[in-house]
Amino acid sequence: MPAPPSFDKTAPLGRLTLLVGAYAPMLAVLGLRIGPDLLGIILCAVALAATIWWLWFLLRVVKHRQAYNLTLKSAEPADRDVTAYVATYVLPVIVGKPEHITGYLAYGLAGFLILVVAYRADLGAINPLAYLCRYRAYRVSAEGGARIVLSRSQLIEGNTWQVQEVAGMIVAKADEPSYAQPEGIDT
Repeated sequence: MPAPPSFDKTAPLGRLTLLVGAYAPMLAVLGLRIGPDLLGIILCAVALAATIWWLWFLLRVVKHRQAYNLTLKSAEPADRDVTAYVATYVLPVIVGKPEHITGYLAYGLAGFLILVVAYRADLGAINPLAYLCRYRAYRVSAEGGARIVLSRSQLIEGNTWQVQEVAGMIVAKADEPSYAQPEGIDT
């Protein structure tokens, strides 16, 4: 039996949606840093459109999906990835406005490489828009393998949560979990 691939290839639309939400604000920061010329305005406009798309996806599309139960074998906040994510925001803030086309190419190349790594590492779940909407990203292990779940409540291993999923983006419902009954106890 062949070994599974190193990188998760499932749900590319959901992972891309998470990435758009995670890095849309960086486009606004970069656009503001560049200034009110054509490129700066375009970057700010793209950031606004991407933010609206991501918020619509999270707050409207996911909420209308069929809920199902997910029993967590383990769950931990994905906050340790925040440092890596925040470091990617430092680039456009500390670097000055490019003076010529090669500076813009350098920004583009750095941005491309950051996005490739972030996509492969599922850093899209570390997301300022999610945090503003009071969601926290958790790395959970459950039936079907490991995954990222966004939740407004603390996810605790052993509990069963109702979740909704669309295109690989999984969101725990805001209500309380249904606690798993310990084995050997009849009710």
